Amino acid sequence: MTFDTKLDCTIQKHHESGPRSATGARLTPTPDMYGPLEQAYDAFNERLFDGKLPGCLLTLQRERRNSYGYYSPKRWVSRDGKFADEIALNPNHFAVVPMLEALQTLAHEMCHAYQHIHGKPGRRGYHNKEFAAIMHRIGLQTSATGKPGGKTTGESMSDYPIPGGRFLQIVDELLAQGFTLAWMDRFPPAAIVLQAAAHADAPVDLGANASEQLAAASQALTVEALAALSVRAGDAPLSAPTRTKYTCACGDNIWGKKGILATCGVCNEDFLAQT
Repeated sequence: MTFDTKLDCTIQKHHESGPRSATGARLTPTPDMYGPLEQAYDAFNERLFDGKLPGCLLTLQRERRNSYGYYSPKRWVSRDGKFADEIALNPNHFAVVPMLEALQTLAHEMCHAYQHIHGKPGRRGYHNKEFAAIMHRIGLQTSATGKPGGKTTGESMSDYPIPGGRFLQIVDELLAQGFTLAWMDRFPPAAIVLQAAAHADAPVDLGANASEQLAAASQALTVEALAALSVRAGDAPLSAPTRTKYTCACGDNIWGKKGILATCGVCNEDFLAQT
């Protein structure tokens, strides 16, 4: 028996004896998880970005635990020299935030990809006016607080869906087709659970037609899934920064104690505290 034949037999045996659900069906968590994410990426690309984004590699990453996701251009290279961008989503959030917010994160990072390819990104991750305009065009409003009235540009940026906007329309269609993220991290860090609870206390008003969308997006977990979830034991909350970050209009940053006053010598604008 050749090595290749042995390898094929090993793979076949693993396929036949792999983990199974309570009904006896073989579990397929990888395609179950990544398939819907790719489906959402393709739908957003076609309907929100006119198909102008290339294929990218979607990954699940926990390395930035206080971040919902990130975009990294040309992070991957094929063996024949082709490059692919990466969009990473943090699975720590999937069990404790509505599915709507997971899809918002994907669309947010796709806006970064669109700006990188077709626009002029801000320096060092700064969310500039062009980025805010791209987000608004697809139906998301940038906001430093994640709610109406927040700053629309800056280093750290959240967003919320625009009532009646294109993003919500497509999400509604995806959910009507049965879109779901079937798997979730059982051990979300305590800090993330607390952040999600605080955010849920101040929901954004999405308009009269949003109740059905939110009801579908905030799908109830089964009793079995809820029983399996557990806040990670001994996980410390995110520590508060000891210094405050200040940013001027041209995107330069300084760090210092809370309440300092400083003016940029380039744009002659005051440095503003980033909260």
